Amino acid sequence: MSPEMARAAVDFAFSTPRPTIRLEIVGAEGAGRQAGWLAVEYARRKAEWRGRGLALSWRTARRPAAEQSAWLAANRVEVVADVRAVGGPERSQLFPAARARVRLARGAACPESWIDALASLGVSQVSWEPDVVATDWPAPGSARRAAKFAARALARLIETHERSGLRDERAVALLSFRPWEIPGTDLLSTLAYSPEGGIYSSEAGYRRAEEENNSRRLGFFEVTRFSQFASMPTVQAILAAAWRAGHPECSDCPYREQCSLPWSRKSCGRGGPAHAWCALHTALMRGIFSYPDREKCISALNKWGVDISRIAW
Repeated sequence: MSPEMARAAVDFAFSTPRPTIRLEIVGAEGAGRQAGWLAVEYARRKAEWRGRGLALSWRTARRPAAEQSAWLAANRVEVVADVRAVGGPERSQLFPAARARVRLARGAACPESWIDALASLGVSQVSWEPDVVATDWPAPGSARRAAKFAARALARLIETHERSGLRDERAVALLSFRPWEIPGTDLLSTLAYSPEGGIYSSEAGYRRAEEENNSRRLGFFEVTRFSQFASMPTVQAILAAAWRAGHPECSDCPYREQCSLPWSRKSCGRGGPAHAWCALHTALMRGIFSYPDREKCISALNKWGVDISRIAW
């Protein structure tokens, strides 16, 4: 993304009515670093001018250099580690960060070791997801393996919560009945801005749109107004699909009250029990409600900020 496009993307983000603007800079390495830095500084100044809240994060697969780390800290920018798990955790691919997004590739193993490694680095939140494109989900067996990995990791989090500040970002959002905080949820939490100036419902929506000749693009941030979204058929379809009653195969799920599958995942036509994201959410909820030590589980959820009174055990 060019510096000019980065500035236009920030301007569009500030046209939304949210009191606090959350911007995550993704893939700003090499030639894109200048645009990323400009976006951070411009957003910081704009928030001060407008009297708006601002939360900034910088997602990277590499440990930031000392100079960059100092600059990010000075600008109050959270570092998000973007990690691909192909086995057990390797120290060379991990680094201190506020949050971690771990993509579970074939061969991902040792979830308990992953939890211990991330906690030792001071990571506060982790989110697991299959390392596949939204339209190319693995076979049900692969989806189940990813879900089993996440469930074992969650059990380790509960077991060690008294001495660790790490929590599962996705599980907490599901249990808190805040679908807009579920990582990857279309429109309710995030919009994705492409280097060419396109607006998409989410990162997954952007990847799907690229494969479908941009048929899912919502507009361009240089000319589209946020107020136009309400009348767009695509936006209406996204919001309808995000609601748990929008998918008939979810009607018998015992965890439907907690779950909202992103539209970009449902619309690939592979929803229901075999769906990778459905398998992931179900495994997390089953891990919570079937955890053998109920008191310990409740203690962990309380520490993570979940309102226990809203949950029917």
